[in-house]
Amino acid sequence: MMGLPLACSLERQGDRRAARVFRREARLLGLGAIMSEELFRKAQSGDLEAFEELVGAYKEPILNYVYRLVGNYHDAEELAQEAFVRLYRSLGSIKMEGHTKAWLYRVAGNLAKDRLRYWKRRQGVHVELLRPDDEKDETGRLECVAPAADQPDRQTIGAEFERCLQDAIMELPIKLRRVLILRDIEGLSGREVGQLLNCQENAVHVRLNRAHKRLRDILQRRYHSEKSWTSET
Repeated sequence: MMGLPLACSLERQGDRRAARVFRREARLLGLGAIMSEELFRKAQSGDLEAFEELVGAYKEPILNYVYRLVGNYHDAEELAQEAFVRLYRSLGSIKMEGHTKAWLYRVAGNLAKDRLRYWKRRQGVHVELLRPDDEKDETGRLECVAPAADQPDRQTIGAEFERCLQDAIMELPIKLRRVLILRDIEGLSGREVGQLLNCQENAVHVRLNRAHKRLRDILQRRYHSEKSWTSET
């Protein structure tokens, strides 16, 4: 990731314009821990441009993560923005040590969990937050693909299955939903997910297996239900 060290070097030499170009290149490849820590330190010293770069680097993954948790973009955008507001307000009181992304995931996840609880308590929305994890451990990876039968158009089915998959994810308990999103969709390692959720890596794998089984069951139920309804009409 040559953009990161080049940006640092150019900025130290006083060439801020060239540094911004290489930072932009680095952002396209993903913000590294070293660059993240450097930007955070600059933001702590009052560099608003550095803070804006942090927001630009992490806005999309945090927004996607929250959307997968709460299920709609309006609330996802509001909660993601709140996570960055809290980061800004905490600049003078926290030590990030290269873990800005992990801190944001943790805060955003907790905000989403609180919002889901609010919906359940105040609006009567049926969201299963604390359903007990009483299923046996399962093994095997989830294959998120549409059923083999009835595939006239891959693009159309892909969009429809994406909607169906998100609806199915929303049926998972929040404990399983967070693990599945962080591990399978955001691509974090089991160790990183464990650190975010304050649990052992082995517990992450157990929850992930349970999430896979429940999600397969939900998708199969939805597919057969829609297929039966279509055949009747």
